[in-house]
Amino acid sequence: MVVGGGPIRIGQGVEFDYCSVHAIDALREMGIDAHVVNNNPETVSTDYDTSDGLFFEPITAEEVADVIAATNADGVMVQFGGQTSVDIGRPLEDELQRRGLDCEVLGTSVDAMDLAEDRDRFNRLMDDLGIAQADGGTATSKAEALELAHEIGYPVLVRPSYVLGGRAMEVVYNDEDLETYIEEAVRVSPDKPILIDEFLADAVELDVDAVSDGENVLIGGVMEHVETAGIHSGDSSCMIPPRSLGREVNRRVRKVTEDIARALDTVGLLNVQLAVRDGEVYVLEANPRSSRTVPFVSKATGVPIAKIAAKVMAGASLDELDYEEQIPEQVSVKEVVLPFDRLPGSDPRLGPEMKSTGEVMGTADTFGKAYQKAQMCVGKPIPLEGTAIIDLPVAGFEEFFDVQELDDYPDTDAVKQALRDGEIDLVISRERDVLEVCVEETITYFSTIESAQASLEAIRHSEEPIDVEPIDDRPKLREYWGQPKDREDLRTQVETLRGIADAGYLGALGVDEAQRDAFVDALDAVLDTVDQSVLLTSSADADTAELQAVQDELADHGYNARIADELPAIEGRTEEGNTATYMMLSRFSILIDRDPSQRLTEYETAKAHNNVLARLVPADRNRQTTHVIGGHEDADLDHVAEFEFEDDPTEVLNDALSWAESVLEHRRESTRDRLPWRST
Repeated sequence: MVVGGGPIRIGQGVEFDYCSVHAIDALREMGIDAHVVNNNPETVSTDYDTSDGLFFEPITAEEVADVIAATNADGVMVQFGGQTSVDIGRPLEDELQRRGLDCEVLGTSVDAMDLAEDRDRFNRLMDDLGIAQADGGTATSKAEALELAHEIGYPVLVRPSYVLGGRAMEVVYNDEDLETYIEEAVRVSPDKPILIDEFLADAVELDVDAVSDGENVLIGGVMEHVETAGIHSGDSSCMIPPRSLGREVNRRVRKVTEDIARALDTVGLLNVQLAVRDGEVYVLEANPRSSRTVPFVSKATGVPIAKIAAKVMAGASLDELDYEEQIPEQVSVKEVVLPFDRLPGSDPRLGPEMKSTGEVMGTADTFGKAYQKAQMCVGKPIPLEGTAIIDLPVAGFEEFFDVQELDDYPDTDAVKQALRDGEIDLVISRERDVLEVCVEETITYFSTIESAQASLEAIRHSEEPIDVEPIDDRPKLREYWGQPKDREDLRTQVETLRGIADAGYLGALGVDEAQRDAFVDALDAVLDTVDQSVLLTSSADADTAELQAVQDELADHGYNARIADELPAIEGRTEEGNTATYMMLSRFSILIDRDPSQRLTEYETAKAHNNVLARLVPADRNRQTTHVIGGHEDADLDHVAEFEFEDDPTEVLNDALSWAESVLEHRRESTRDRLPWRST
């Protein structure tokens, strides 16, 4: 018996029905009769031919037990209907025992599901596992709430316990706001406590969906939210794969997920919500059940985790099922569908309380293009030019738009009139009155800094092709989630091959001397090219004279500096792919970083591929440090460094060259220590 998600409403989602249907399909593939209990006629799970038996009944312990008794069901699954079905887990188990019915709640135990939702028990478990959490606690009175908020320090995130979709969740900044929240939004009592947590400002939020069979863990996907902490995870755009995480953070994310899965004795699905700030991974919550992101993960990666979970809950092991984790090379973006056009007067700003009623997905070679496609699908096409009102601290739109500010208008009424008269094409603001008019007039708007930066990146990538390959044919990385391969730079790899040839291994395998010599000559040519080449790039439209001055000085030091924009594009590769290839073919790279609004592709490429990169930045620059444009840097990176100049980047070039050569020399020494044929 599969318990569905009940009526679909704001704060819930049809995504859970997807999970229920996939669970039913998986059971039928195993030759098991699968019945469903659900009471929403607008879902696929209640179609007459979806299951072997449809019971249109309320999602309560008594009604579900009645159905189980009538069908003699051997097991019942409550993981796939979201919070609605999980909530009946304990009372349903009690009811089955009371009636003496020979039926068990399959998958993760009811006690483990309760533990994950019980704040105090879950906190103790995380402490035992050594997993970081935001400071927080539970309050059952106004006095307790104020005392706890003072102990944690404002701002704090407050919400009622055991709620769905972040209902009545708010970020409060002082005692007055907290008292107002307690008096007007919720009624605090011993029976209805509120949760108060440290607000992790500027943290990057992640979602991880995984399947466990009680021993092994398969990670379906790791998603990085576009919006930072403070926006409900159900309303935030997110991307697969994540792009701003360092190697060690990736590994920590996997370990935390596996530790929680095993500690909860998870059998079936597990969703873990995390936040990353300053390289520290914090657990926000863990839910041993289906999540809203399961359909997105399955479609982006091609791994049907809801089906896998159902088969595991029915007794199969992950080893028997023989699925592999898949990390796509292309980027997929999930964007939410918001109902504001059907709810006049509602607040169109995103916040900690969930408001979305659906979601769409866009896939492309780059994040920018995928984000643009997703916005098209939700009816918010991003204009490429025109007039824009920019009321948030986001730079770069002046490159494409005539930029206006709210202060340029006499008052708010004048702004509203300009919007209604069609004079404004794009709005970046959190002014509720202004955004309500945008909803009425179907004007594209963004209410967070991160979504605005993402839209700017979408504009810059708008000329890329819109088509993508079918899911099964899309290229995949040969890695597992959270286990990035240790990549060596190209020179080290070629040197390794050169050492193998010199040591006689090829001859031992039957390669004749002439073939070996030709192979060695080709490797030497690659080494000579890499040793002499430096890639010179810029984060803005390059100042030709400035780039040439740096190029000339590099030539004086004996380097063949190549300006990235002047190099030929490689057929079939994106601009980012070209950059990555040319960085790999260079001894090291130099980035002149003057534009604070550009995403640092070179920085992210250097992180991922272990390339040596020197960033030359103006001392007075004010870079917008959000994860959307690469602002979260890894303190432990030894192959990326920043050098500040006053007026001219050549001022710090000598320091940058000395640093780059020292990193390369250290690598050569470590390679000699590691490879037996390089030891003498």
